[in-house]
Amino acid sequence: MTISEMFILFKSGIAIKKNPDNANKIDILHKQGIIYWSVNSAGYIINPLFLECKSLDSAKMLMKTYINTWKSTYDYEEEYLSKTRREQINFFKKYPCTTHLGYWMMPENTPEHWQNGKGKAYIFEGDILSLHTGYRKPKRFPNGCIEKKIVIVDRKITLENN
Repeated sequence: MTISEMFILFKSGIAIKKNPDNANKIDILHKQGIIYWSVNSAGYIINPLFLECKSLDSAKMLMKTYINTWKSTYDYEEEYLSKTRREQINFFKKYPCTTHLGYWMMPENTPEHWQNGKGKAYIFEGDILSLHTGYRKPKRFPNGCIEKKIVIVDRKITLENN
């Protein structure tokens, strides 16, 4: 049985267990993301994303399309977060946060979308360099930069208990 024929079997809804005859083919399809192990079915089944595909080649092309979409989204997010971080560093250099009784206060002209939220502050020599509420940590910050969990409410920045 070829890999293409096995794909047709998976498309029909059959769960297939691995055995010495088909182990190589199942491993290939599994690594490509076309099938996965289902505990409920006690075997490998087709990824629902590929049920509409007529052939294995069309499933592979669809997977490449998904991967390229994810990569471009990731690149866009990386660019957006880097730009935001540069904006914050430049803003807080010009208008530093002031300290009041154990918390920081953002300046009056802080952009509204930075004034509330949870996340992390990157503090260097007592000054906030950047705030981070995204899903990925920054790649680089100056040596000696301290990362602290924070809560921001109406420009008031308080440290969260770690």
